[in-house]
Amino acid sequence: MELTKLLGRFFWIFLSFLAISCQDDEVIDPGNEDGDGQEPDTEVVNLALGKTVETKVNDLNGQGSNPKMAGLITDGDSTTYWESADSYKHSILIDLGGVQEVSKIVVRWADGRGCNAYNINFGKERDKITNVVGKNNVKEDKISTFEGFREEARYVEFVVRGRLDYKGGYRIAEIEVYNENNEEHVNTPEEQKAIDTITERLRADYLNDDPDEKGVGSFMNSMQPDGSWSDIDYDDQISVDGWKPEGHLNRLRTMAINYSHPKSSFYNNPTLLEKIERGLLFFKQKAPVSSDNWYYNDIGAPQKYMVPVLLIKGSLPRKNMMAVSVYLKDKIEGFIGGGKNLSWIAEIAMHKGCAEDNYSTVQHSFNAIASTLAIVPKQGDEGIKIDGSYHQHHAQIQSGSYGMSLVDDISQFMEISAETPFANEFTSEKKEIFHTMLLDGTLLLSYRQAIDFGTRGRNVARPSTGYTTISKDVLRKLAVGDPDNAGMYNGWINHIEKGSAFPKPNVNKHFWKSDMMTQHGEEFYLSAKIISKRTYGTESLNQENLKAFNLPLGSTNIMTTGNEYNDIFPVWDWTRIPGTTAINNQDKTVLNGYQIGNNEFGGGASNNLDGIMAFSGEYNGLQANKAYFFIDNMMICMGSGISCHEGEEILTSVEQNFLNGMVVYNDGEEKQLDSDGDLQGKQLKWVHHNNTGYIFDQADNVTMRNNTQTGSWKEINGTGKSDLISKKVFSLWFNHGVNPIDESYRYIVVPGQSLSSFRTLVDQVDLQVAQNSSVVQAIRKNNKYGFVFYQKGSVTMDDDLKVSVDKPAIVLIEKNDSRYHITVSDPTYTQSDLTLSLNKKLEAVDGVTLTEEGCNVAIKLPTDDYQGSSITKSYMIK
Repeated sequence: MELTKLLGRFFWIFLSFLAISCQDDEVIDPGNEDGDGQEPDTEVVNLALGKTVETKVNDLNGQGSNPKMAGLITDGDSTTYWESADSYKHSILIDLGGVQEVSKIVVRWADGRGCNAYNINFGKERDKITNVVGKNNVKEDKISTFEGFREEARYVEFVVRGRLDYKGGYRIAEIEVYNENNEEHVNTPEEQKAIDTITERLRADYLNDDPDEKGVGSFMNSMQPDGSWSDIDYDDQISVDGWKPEGHLNRLRTMAINYSHPKSSFYNNPTLLEKIERGLLFFKQKAPVSSDNWYYNDIGAPQKYMVPVLLIKGSLPRKNMMAVSVYLKDKIEGFIGGGKNLSWIAEIAMHKGCAEDNYSTVQHSFNAIASTLAIVPKQGDEGIKIDGSYHQHHAQIQSGSYGMSLVDDISQFMEISAETPFANEFTSEKKEIFHTMLLDGTLLLSYRQAIDFGTRGRNVARPSTGYTTISKDVLRKLAVGDPDNAGMYNGWINHIEKGSAFPKPNVNKHFWKSDMMTQHGEEFYLSAKIISKRTYGTESLNQENLKAFNLPLGSTNIMTTGNEYNDIFPVWDWTRIPGTTAINNQDKTVLNGYQIGNNEFGGGASNNLDGIMAFSGEYNGLQANKAYFFIDNMMICMGSGISCHEGEEILTSVEQNFLNGMVVYNDGEEKQLDSDGDLQGKQLKWVHHNNTGYIFDQADNVTMRNNTQTGSWKEINGTGKSDLISKKVFSLWFNHGVNPIDESYRYIVVPGQSLSSFRTLVDQVDLQVAQNSSVVQAIRKNNKYGFVFYQKGSVTMDDDLKVSVDKPAIVLIEKNDSRYHITVSDPTYTQSDLTLSLNKKLEAVDGVTLTEEGCNVAIKLPTDDYQGSSITKSYMIK
């Protein structure tokens, strides 16, 4: 039996009989103080009805006390109850959604599980709550009533601190909050106008497309009297293969869209409305839960529930609307700092506020969404990072997944808040953070219609539409909202739609908070993703991304069309992810949970035009030092110290992408590889495919293959389809043999080159490798030098330049005329300074000390949020 306690004679009769104080047995009637038994002229307003509740052990900073059931305290149903954890003291905090006047509180205990001591605390702000009412040495096991005070508060905290003679936790059926004037906050005309504007804009979005009437009639006819459907398993708690109760909400959404859409034959159908309301009430009362994924309970189900609630607003009396909207909760405070999860939670609160005409809740939601536009400095905390990347699920770059979704949300909420007071939440400072995140982050991780697969998390295990980068609609809105950068946004749109030149070419970007580096030309994209103990490389959760172990271990993206890796993942050989060095054993690709870095050495140095990325680590018993030199729009890849004692064959993958046109190679003569060709053990000079050239310096352990590869989404996603997919794939890799010891490799990637231009360029590349060892990797290309020092040491280049460092470092030097431009970084993220020595005399400016051999250059390294980033200084040669 459901008791709404909202309106009507039944409520008043019921309350007059049950509302008995456990302290003095007086009749308590919050709406009829005269006790004349007559129905009052006004409705009793329970300010707590449907409001968000937090339940904690001891105090507000304690751990949760059965938080999943906390909503039962304010659900308006005395037949349900919340039971605390089995301990002495608990805090129950009710958020009224806005500041209200409070003068009476009624607590209804269940099954005699009351208490003998408690406090009632109030506050306008969550962190400024003070005690007002308290009782000690009482015995209250049915109803506790508090009167004789008047407080203005948004937060009401009920603290229980003494059980009666029973075992187990407290049981509270309801906490009701009233005020003396029997009224709640009434919106001003301006506030109501703002709510109505947001409501109509949200509704317009849901009703944008023509309605699909398919199934509506059968849904109505097959609905049970209680609002359920017999073919839906409401007790299903396992979400791995799809959470069954969602089917109920999907049907209600379809029904509500048809009820609300003027083009539907079901438009304003009263029977359909009654069915929708009944279905919502059933789901609210049943409250299905997922036991294996919190997402469905806190986000997934409420997100689906909120749509029909909003769409039928205005068609139900207020008391009925409150009865269905109570399922939606404002859980914002529990998700502050939660990045994308917070935006989802805020969206739910926004719908709740609009449905209930609660201005404070709607404002709270916009404030929460705007709060995501902040730089989050602590590594491991989720959100926007100072380098323009976005983290979710610990210190893991998710710019192409959760971050992309957050961008969509922020853009949408900025748009729907326009010309309302809620737009003030998006200050100029927050907008600047948003624009910077996009133009210095998302843009530089994208190419045409694709975003780097290293930023997509487990989304790579889900089929896409072939479009994985930012929405063009978002960019169009930004071109209007950020006129100073309109040219960049429009260029970005043209790049996506027409394949025009990248709008920010010849830029190297080191994402030092995320262990990634990208390089853009007008017609190509290059990147390298590494791992360290400061980052989570990727994740395999909810049976997704099952073969991702090697994904962050030096993977590269090489794109000239943007389609190179578009849904290639089911047919990939995951032992050969481009750029990685790995064991040739499919079992060793399996990942469970997070891929958390264990290596300290891992970082990069960038002067914004050129850069170097490198790491040294041991994973699956395989040790390797891997470096990527991005110089002059080429990527020079080098590996050293490759050793393994696992009895396994070790491979370094150069490329594995979709076959696109001819594969031409040179092993002394220029030849073309057949479409099903397989070439091994040749001394290759170079290979060309997909407007990209690969230079090998006569390596004889390279395998090149064109073949049809077959797989299924289910192999990498436990919930994916098992249908086999076959694709033509081009592969290129080094074979280091079984149990290699101190093996090495090097190759050059030259993207954006036609075959004819590449032929000409090959003989012009002036690359000198001075060393490729476990101590240092050092190269010179014309007037540019790159060094990866895995420990302190020195190296002499082919032109006699000698460079030494006193600790591990990554160094990039460019010589122009009479100056050295020196860029350095600390790949261990632990040092505050570095001394670099040259056998050249430099002008004795600050930090430069002349020596007999040349000079020492003392450099202060970036600290705090910039630790691990680069510093560039210029020095005059004497």
